[in-house]
Amino acid sequence: MLLYIETKYRQHPVAERIISHFPDAEILEIAHYKNLFDLHLAWPTKPSFILAGLNRCLTPTPDYYGHEGKGFFFKNSLNCIYDCQYCYLKGAFRNDLKVLFVNYEDMLSQILELRKEIDPSQTIRLYASDYSDNLALDQITGFCEYFLPLIDTFPNVKMEIRTKSANIKHLLTQSPPHATEIAFSLSPQEIIDKYERKTPNLSQRLEAIRLLLDHNWHVGVRFLPLLEVPNALQIYWAFLDQVMETGLLQKVNSIFIGALLYTKGDYQKILKKEPFFDQLYRLKFENGYMRLSPDFREKIYALFDQKLSQTWVCLRCLDEEK
Repeated sequence: MLLYIETKYRQHPVAERIISHFPDAEILEIAHYKNLFDLHLAWPTKPSFILAGLNRCLTPTPDYYGHEGKGFFFKNSLNCIYDCQYCYLKGAFRNDLKVLFVNYEDMLSQILELRKEIDPSQTIRLYASDYSDNLALDQITGFCEYFLPLIDTFPNVKMEIRTKSANIKHLLTQSPPHATEIAFSLSPQEIIDKYERKTPNLSQRLEAIRLLLDHNWHVGVRFLPLLEVPNALQIYWAFLDQVMETGLLQKVNSIFIGALLYTKGDYQKILKKEPFFDQLYRLKFENGYMRLSPDFREKIYALFDQKLSQTWVCLRCLDEEK
């Protein structure tokens, strides 16, 4: 293991916590994380983390990205320990180096400043884990331990942590937060096996959901991205039957669905990195995005509507523009 650390943050408590988990790691100090992160490097890179600080961690989400409210991506780490073939991060970043931002106190200050700018009657939604999988590394970073109790103190702030990780047992020792939802991405096992490399299997994710619900945590389910695989309707129908038989969906806080899509720029970059990803060749340019066909979207969304109640389509405004 190799740890690159910005010199400014070498003695930072969060950095020291992370370092303690890798006692045999080689440590190299650097001036700025972008000196490495902006390089075009072979994919995948050797095991390493970059520990750094970030000046601006909050950026607005697109309209109708998720829950109602003023949405903001909460950028606290970059790149994921998993390797999903369809991941949009392959279009967003030049390499797969993992960056962990350690200046939590600055991030908190930015959230406080944001609260001053937003009408207190409006809900602020923070979407963590959209640039990585926070939960997968949470025992190392201490992100949940630090932020979840603080978010609970702000009456108009909610947070979503999206994940494929089953790394939740350490959460069960914490008091369940009332303002944070752990949102699990679920796919049929056939799709996990083919496209979601290095991720926990479906049974492990369902068990993590069950445990959190049993301990009174707010849990969401994200059927994202839906893929147009051969026999997709039959596969997703059987998959939903399997998930519904657990009884978990009746207890979760929210359910979002959405078919695969990319910006045109991200699509072109991903095509270079994953030229054998068959789903890329099913996408067509529509309303500013590379998307699966309207016919498939209509059929797959109708299937979910038939099976489930109270589902929301992520970025549904794109379909309303047709």
